[in-house]
Amino acid sequence: VMMGTGHALLQAASLIGDGPCVVAYPDDLHFGMPPLARQLIDVYEKTGCSVLAACHEDGDVSRYGVIDTGSGQLVRGFVEKPARGTEPSHEISIGRYLYTPEFFRLLAEGWAEHEKNGTGEYYHLYALNRLIAQGKVAWAQVLGKRLDTGEPAGYLEAILEYAWNDPALKTVIETFYKKNRQ
Repeated sequence: VMMGTGHALLQAASLIGDGPCVVAYPDDLHFGMPPLARQLIDVYEKTGCSVLAACHEDGDVSRYGVIDTGSGQLVRGFVEKPARGTEPSHEISIGRYLYTPEFFRLLAEGWAEHEKNGTGEYYHLYALNRLIAQGKVAWAQVLGKRLDTGEPAGYLEAILEYAWNDPALKTVIETFYKKNRQ
């Protein structure tokens, strides 16, 4: 039975200990230097806050988590899949987070409420929104290339990007292209 990402994170909490940790959801891939985790750690070291990785998306952001960036490094709000035209910014969360231990305490608190009153899957948004309200979440405009595998075209692009950068696989793409150019 799927119980949601918040519940899954709670299952790992005892393995993490009492330090911050980086969480990566699999539907966004990131290529670049410095590595994305390093970029999150840099913001954490400056702010002491949990950190959301973000990138700017010019187009429609209604299928993403969108960050209300305010005017500084701290997150003012977070809207999951806002209706088109209601988004607070075009800075989207790319499924990479650095969470402080406080996040896991709030996640457990939210899970207890969910078990009493909720139905369906439990997500990390309860804990995230509580930390945002306390001014304890920062955001990082990440450097590098993001590939969204949540859509068929993005999934194909991710495979091609990976293959193009591997000399053995690049020849497969080139051969395929030559055979099918007509």
